[in-house]
Amino acid sequence: MESMSLLVTDKSPEVAEHINSLLRNSGIKIHVIHVARAVEVKRALEQVPPILLIYAKPESAAASIEEISSLADEYSVPFAFYSDFQNPQELIEVLRSTSCLVIHSESETQLTETVSRMISRHELNFSQARQRSQMDELEHRYDLLLESARDAMAYIHEGLHVYANRAYLEALHVKTLPEIAGISLLDLMKAEGLNLKKIFQSLSRGEFPQEALEVKITRPDKTSFEASLSFSPARYNGEACTQMLVHQRDAAAGLAVELERMRITDPVTQLRNKRYFAEALETELTQPRTVASVSAILLVEPDGMSDLIEVLDAANLDTFVADLARVLGSCLGEHDVAARVSDHGFAVLTRQTGMEKVEELCGRILKTYCGHLVEFEDRSISVSCSIGIATLGRLAHNSAEVLAGARKALAEAAE
Repeated sequence: MESMSLLVTDKSPEVAEHINSLLRNSGIKIHVIHVARAVEVKRALEQVPPILLIYAKPESAAASIEEISSLADEYSVPFAFYSDFQNPQELIEVLRSTSCLVIHSESETQLTETVSRMISRHELNFSQARQRSQMDELEHRYDLLLESARDAMAYIHEGLHVYANRAYLEALHVKTLPEIAGISLLDLMKAEGLNLKKIFQSLSRGEFPQEALEVKITRPDKTSFEASLSFSPARYNGEACTQMLVHQRDAAAGLAVELERMRITDPVTQLRNKRYFAEALETELTQPRTVASVSAILLVEPDGMSDLIEVLDAANLDTFVADLARVLGSCLGEHDVAARVSDHGFAVLTRQTGMEKVEELCGRILKTYCGHLVEFEDRSISVSCSIGIATLGRLAHNSAEVLAGARKALAEAAE
């Protein structure tokens, strides 16, 4: 856990030293920081916010209590007025002008108990924040599993779709959820001898069919297929809903296609994987070389990854890599092959009419990367990239040799 501090605002450091001594004698280990002016308070709050901001001796203070209280509110830090209460009118004015804790400077017990409560609250908040982060990461991983699942799956609520994975969208021949979000399941499905309306109404009451439902699903493009539906309880975005698994009865051919897609696809970026790229490169090396075209591979890696790894968790790193994969894909032609070949690196196999076209493609990638912002919930990141190029000349014998040349070029570019 990060270190905890207590901020004391006073013209001289005497009160801060006194509080520090009292807390240490009571066995409370906390860093007590003295500040005098409002600008110093603001600077301290911008760094690591303290668990408590204490304001002492208003009669000689370099900043008003209203000013310091406002800063505490701005940075969501608990605020306390520390006084011996010899001037009751002063206390009345303080309570009238601001909302704060009041600590009697002659009561060691009140001070230590207040600080102990603040420490406990800080530790609880830290623990809850860590649990939320872990939960967010688990949800992100679960979403990735859903998206890459072979089974067609949707979450439904009151007969409408609230989520559908890629396999489900592909089964219905649509690309995005909004294309079917407003279509009732009753308009998509028919079943002989079953009252689907009654069954779907019972789902919202937590009553699920014991056996799979045999239905005919009519896609938005008016084609149809036979399917078995299985239902189970689920939650999506914190709300109760129903998970629906769709098994196509004529899906043997589609299943083989899906298995092959998964075999050659990276689940995070949806680019081709390293194994497929190596096979494609070996195949390209067997093709005859001509003066009318140039084949080359590009190794593309974002710059400054060592620094980004320090500030991004695993879930955000996956989001970052997937976003940059989409940026790379937007720069490529339909015959270019892109793949994820390392944790943060991509490779492109391209065939162009000349080397100037290869360099033009590299320039487009560099420009697009630099002009793109990767959006997270609480920040935006812009990164440049480095590109290593290796051509597939007549002297190239195998993929390992070509990749080694590209890696060397990439290292030089990164420098």
